[in-house]
Parts: sequence; structure tokens; C-alpha cells
Amino acid sequence: KPALVGPGTDGATITARYLTPHTVHRAMAVTGGITLAVAARLPGTVAAPLAAGEGAEVRIAHPAGTLSIGLSMEGDMVRWASVLRTARRIFEGHLWVPRTAAALSMAAE
Repeated sequence: KPALVGPGTDGATITARYLTPHTVHRAMAVTGGITLAVAARLPGTVAAPLAAGEGAEVRIAHPAGTLSIGLSMEGDMVRWASVLRTARRIFEGHLWVPRTAAALSMAAE
């Protein structure tokens, strides 16, 4: 998917807006982030002159925050890319367990 890119702000390497049909996505997809991080470090790409710094970490600012991508490159070859993601709560509720299942569980203890 296409993205709009610009210079980084507030410590970010580059700023991006990830486009989905009819709107700008509120975050940055990991696959798009890795692609943009590599482009930010490859001379001759649209992203390279906009990207700040030269380190192994590329910080991409997007509407929901920042996505950090670790890169290891040898020339124009990517050795590896890494992303650390955190989990968020997606559900809170109750689970109804039949009495027979609960009794079996207690008997096993």
C-alpha cells in the first residue's frame, strides 16, 4: 500500500501516513514499516533524503505513535529487520464453565 512520507519530528527518523482505500490508517502496518525503514536507509529512494540519522534503528512517526524498526544492512542488502510489539487488551468479559467441567478440574487438583 502507498504511504506519504516526510521528515521525522520529535526524535523520529521519518514521518509516514499509511494509506488504505478511502482513508489514512491510524497506525503503521509492520510490513509497511519494515519496507519504509529499508527505503529510509537505501540511497536513491524517495525516503532516504527525508530520513534523519544513520543508525540501525529507524523510528517511524505515525498518527498513533511511533514504530521502531531495527535493521542490519550490508550495503544495499538487508541482513535482518526486527520489530518489538506489545500486546493490548482486546476483550474483557465472563466465561461460563459447566459445573461438570469445574468439578472435574477440582477433582484433578
